[in-house]
Amino acid sequence: MDSSEYFSYCAAIGIVVLFIIYQLTYSKKKLKLPPGPFNLPIVGYLPFLGNKPNEKFEELSKKYGNIYRLRLGMSWAVIITDFETLKETFSKSATLDKPSKLFDMMPDGLGLTSLNGKEWSEQRKITMKIMHELGLGKSKWQEGVQDEVDAFMRQLEKQRGEPYNVKPALIASICNNVFSLIFGYNLTPDHPKMTIIRNLLISFPEVFRQTGLLCLIPGIVGYFQKIGISLEPHIKDTLIANRLIREDVENRKNDDVTDDITYVRGYLNKMREEKLKGSSSYNDTNLIGNIQSLILGGIDTTMTTLLWLFFAMASYPKIQQKVFEEVDDVLGKSDKPQWANRAQLPYTFATIMECMRWRTIVPVNFQRKTTEDIKVRGYDIPKNTIIIAVLSAINNESKYWKTPEKFIPERFLNEDGALVTKPEGWVPFSYGKRSCPGEVPAMIELLLYFTSIIQKFTILPEAQQQPDLDGLPHFVVCPKIQKLRFIPRT
Repeated sequence: MDSSEYFSYCAAIGIVVLFIIYQLTYSKKKLKLPPGPFNLPIVGYLPFLGNKPNEKFEELSKKYGNIYRLRLGMSWAVIITDFETLKETFSKSATLDKPSKLFDMMPDGLGLTSLNGKEWSEQRKITMKIMHELGLGKSKWQEGVQDEVDAFMRQLEKQRGEPYNVKPALIASICNNVFSLIFGYNLTPDHPKMTIIRNLLISFPEVFRQTGLLCLIPGIVGYFQKIGISLEPHIKDTLIANRLIREDVENRKNDDVTDDITYVRGYLNKMREEKLKGSSSYNDTNLIGNIQSLILGGIDTTMTTLLWLFFAMASYPKIQQKVFEEVDDVLGKSDKPQWANRAQLPYTFATIMECMRWRTIVPVNFQRKTTEDIKVRGYDIPKNTIIIAVLSAINNESKYWKTPEKFIPERFLNEDGALVTKPEGWVPFSYGKRSCPGEVPAMIELLLYFTSIIQKFTILPEAQQQPDLDGLPHFVVCPKIQKLRFIPRT
């Protein structure tokens, strides 16, 4: 290193140090900022988060309170671990945006998950409108879901009560529900397209895990190869999936059908309508991004929730028995469940809701970013601050959930036994205007699968020992690979 390079290197380090000193001293004199831990230069608190950031965030909240501040890379972040603070924060219009580069690893982005401002608002609005027009809970889509449930149960019957890893068959089944909603067709489990989507579901979480938080360090992803971290195989899978989706969209644009009832058709009709008005928000990139968001958000989460439900029933036979009794009383052994039955199946639906609280499969919400200075709980939150809500902590907050570590479906029933549909402190879909838009189709699937399977099978552990209920940290928190026995009920 010659003298000029050495001087430049020292100058860069000096600027970073001065910036940190400024942030830690001068800015604190001007603002009442939340408390927080010590942060390292450049990387901030990232090295201390480990592979379960939500647990570290919860640990820090015991020292610094339910709202505190730390640095993630070069960006300041505010961490929220209680419902009241979450509600106050996410009710503000200045907390609706996502960091601009959060999903850059996915070609065409994630549409309504990654966009901001008017463009996000328009994409969410058209998505919700199309789903309403599809008549979720009333239309042929629900019939298609029930067909997939029936096919899945036939697969369970083939096992004849022997220990079975249900996950691969369940992924294929849920994948078909999402594809029928988006494109109007189903795939066989061994179809090449199914393999592509399975690979996407494996690879995207790996890419996001290694870049999602680290993207807050400028240029860090470009250095991965230099330090021996290769993302190439996973990136390739996202590119192949993107190409598949783009080809399907192009084929739909070129066919002669204009009145099929699918998400793609509804969006293409909107594109033609808005093109005449000169609008640029409705375009191929946003359509493909929306589709990728629906696939990534709609398959893995629903499948994982069902897995946790199965393991919960195998672990809590008395609760499973209560569900048996209610389902038998309302539907008998032959009537197929409908979304409209949920009010008649309060304990069954409460069991689903309790499972989503008990095992928060998305423990930390996707980051938000403040677009202006705001105040929360008396603290100043400057513009461009990252906001992270620890949903797992909120779903276990003792203020709302007594003995939160226990599985108690009765939490979601009132004194008359009726269902309490949206209790305070229940946030598996996050909170506010940017909460998950797929809540309704997800809950429909969960009710139909769970109720139908309970109608026909008793769920038992593989052997005498209880299932291992310690989740694996990933894009979603999923159960460890274990087999269960599905014993046909007589």
